[in-house]
Amino acid sequence: MKHILLIAITLLSTQAMADALTIERERIAACANIESLVARVGCYDDLARGLLRTQDKHPTQVDQHEDEALFGRDESASRARLQEKLGIKEVDAIEARVAQVDRTPYGKLMLSLDNGQVWRQLDSARLPVDKGEMVSIQRAGLGSFLLEKSSGSRTIRVRRID
Repeated sequence: MKHILLIAITLLSTQAMADALTIERERIAACANIESLVARVGCYDDLARGLLRTQDKHPTQVDQHEDEALFGRDESASRARLQEKLGIKEVDAIEARVAQVDRTPYGKLMLSLDNGQVWRQLDSARLPVDKGEMVSIQRAGLGSFLLEKSSGSRTIRVRRID
């Protein structure tokens, strides 16, 4: 839970910093386009004064009330609130191509996908999967995931490991 909060705060801070930098770049570009030397220097002075005023209160700090709003909630409610705040949509299924097929010492599948994800088989069902095949992974009950080949209807239970 702490890791999710830390990631969310980092993402909020990163996005706020990017937004602030974009605004500052636009203001600097506007100053640079002023032909009169006196007016251009005045524009830069105004920018500097504005930056000095906001230096004490960092624009990317997350509001303490937002932190406290998550306190005591269960993980799924906190995740939902953070996803809403960050504008992240909930994904129920993905489709990807198998980039590499490996096996664990116990014979379970380890599938590396073309999107960079790595999934490991949890159950003992047999599902022959070859490199280059399309698979879909969908959310199942109790936080589990099912992997299915695009050409078939059998599934195996999997867990993402990377």
